[in-house]
Formats: sequence, C-alpha cells, structure tokens
Amino acid sequence: MSAVRLSVAVMAHPSRSAAAGRLIESLDGVPRLVLDPAAGDPPHTLRTAIEAWDARPAGATHHLVLQDDVVPAAGFLSAVEAAAARLPDAVLAFYAHWNAWNGATTRLAVRCGRAWSEMVPLEYVPTVALLLPAALAGEFVSFARRRQAQHLPDDHAMAALVRARRPPAYVAAPNLVDHDNPPSLVGNSVQGPRHSPCMLPSCEVHARSTGILRLRDIKAVPVLVRGEPLALVQHAPGRWGRTHWQHARLDLDLREPLLWRTYARARAGLPGDVRSLFAGFHERLLSSVWIAAYLDGAIAAGLGGRPVSAEAAHRATECLVLSGLMHCLPQPDIDRRLAALARFAAAGTAAGGRDVSTAAPDRPEAGSALPESFRLSESMTVRTEGTASAPDAWPLS
Repeated sequence: MSAVRLSVAVMAHPSRSAAAGRLIESLDGVPRLVLDPAAGDPPHTLRTAIEAWDARPAGATHHLVLQDDVVPAAGFLSAVEAAAARLPDAVLAFYAHWNAWNGATTRLAVRCGRAWSEMVPLEYVPTVALLLPAALAGEFVSFARRRQAQHLPDDHAMAALVRARRPPAYVAAPNLVDHDNPPSLVGNSVQGPRHSPCMLPSCEVHARSTGILRLRDIKAVPVLVRGEPLALVQHAPGRWGRTHWQHARLDLDLREPLLWRTYARARAGLPGDVRSLFAGFHERLLSSVWIAAYLDGAIAAGLGGRPVSAEAAHRATECLVLSGLMHCLPQPDIDRRLAALARFAAAGTAAGGRDVSTAAPDRPEAGSALPESFRLSESMTVRTEGTASAPDAWPLS
C-alpha cells in the first residue's frame, strides 16, 4: 500500500469546546474540530459522528475520529499512522470500556503480549477513538444518514456497518487513549467511570507488543461487572453468549478445589483492613475478584505468550479490580486498598496460570464423571460440598 495519509477529527458538543480545544492542542493542532450541527436539540452522538466521519480531506487514506473527552498517550498519532500502515484495511479502536467484552479481550491480549485483540462481534464498536480506512468512513456516513431516524448511538450504528461489511476489526492492547469522564451528555454517567481496561502514559509497550489475539483461539472471556464474575463463550463459530463463570471453568478443565484452596491462602494474607471491608456477605465480592483473576490467568496461560511489560500487566489487574467492584462498595474504600487488592488479584491470575500449566493429580480423568462438587444444578448454583474453603456466600445459593 502507498504511504498512509491520515486525517483526524475531534467531535464535540459546543459545551465542551474548551476541552476539545485542549485535546487538539495536545495533538499539535492536527485534528479538525467538528461540532454538533444541532446543539440546541437533545444531545445525540450519531448526529455529530456523521459530520466527523465526513470531515475527510481529498486524498486521505485513513480517517481517525476522537471524542472530545479522550486522553491520548504520548506519541499517539505516530502510533496510529504505524497501525494504519500495518493493518491498512482494518477498523482499529484505540479504546475500549473496561467493563465491556472488548475491554476484557484487550486485558487478555495485554497478558499475552499481543498488540491487538479481535473485536467481539456481538458488541457495539467502541467509537471513542476509532480509525477507519477512508473508503469505509465514507460508507459509514451514507449508512448512518439513512438510519438517523432510528436514533441509534454512533457506536451501535458503527457495529451495524461492521457486521454488514465484515472488515477486520481490532482493539489496541494496551489501549492508546483513556476516557476523561466528564459528566456524560447522553446519560452514560450512571455507568460510573468509563475507563480503559489498560492504558499507559506512552505508546511504547503497544509498539513492542506483537500479533493479534484471535477470538477463535479463546475458550472463554471472563469479566467482572458489579461484583459478578461472568464469562463470554463461543457456542459455535461466530455465535457467542454470556454464561455463568462455572461453565468457563468446566470448559477450561480447571480444578475447583484448587481454586478455593488458593483463594483461602491469599485471603488469609490480606491486611486486616481489607479482610474487614470484605467480611460477611461482602466476602462474595472478594471471592468474585479471585474467580475473575483466576480465569484470566488460566486463559492467558493457555494462549501462550507473556506480558511485554510488568507495568501493563499491573495496570490491567488494577483495572480489573476497580471496574469489577464499581458500585459495590464506596469508591474511597476501594481506592485506599487498591494496592493490596491488586496484589491479591495478581496472585489469582498466577494461580489460574499454574492450574493449566502443571500436573493435575486431582483433575478428573478424561471421560470420567465430574465430582459432585463440580456439577452445575439446573438453577446454575454450584454444589460446593467437599471443596476447600469456598465462601458461604459464593457460589450463590
């Protein structure tokens, strides 16, 4: 392909013109500012997105649209140009929400040292910082204009186009921008902070990472949302669904007694103020962090590779804790204990990795019946008789 000719637009509501101006200045004045063309009407992202994606000069090979509340890493635009040269036909997102499935696959990619994670097809396309080939950007403008009456958010409209055209679509790992989280103009503040699952101050770790994490290689995608450990599994090629974490554990052939034994040891080593915060019913939240981290480690170990950067792995673990416990406990209580909780979750990730990479004398033989403690009941409750140190409140009864 010929040299990349990148054009950049920042889409903004007039009430955020100052923030958009600071973003443009931080990127050496390169982006063009595109304001909501009907600012007096109720805010709607698609209306402004159409104008932003249409703001491409003749001759541009790729077009990048940024929302006005992003915080880019140092060297961002150079990294975008390099990505466009390496993956010229792809849809490339440089941010994913830390509680989204695309955020969870990005975290796995970081743990494996991959530079990109393939987008999950059933989810919206993260449009906070998105790059399209210029021709596809033009298609989106026409596609979205025909659907304005449907009042779709821009990320859902983009997902509809991507599903229809099926270009390769990836998320950068680590992410190269974060979300600054001012009050949402379209009602998203109820979600709480909308951060990246792993973003570092510079693009250097992404530049040293290699390869793409393909969905076909992932048995399950774990996520922790509002204290609930869940998993996304592929039931058939291209058909994904959300399920109980125990289904993922069984698919991965992980040992539940080992999971609870290692949890009990790690919990005992926590500082007293952390154990006090998660006493009683709240222990369910602590064990949920362990489960999600354990699954993360097991899946990453099965995929091979290792983090390019200890800093990136640590940040991914911190974000797993912060995003997973959001809305469950007072945020200042979590923030004060974040260092201890991140060490605890990192121990869970390491334990999950060892579960799939070591000999397993207590693992059921292939073809043999699972022990009673491994079985799921019809109500998705796990029977824990005989397992080691399973907290009373989790699995749910």
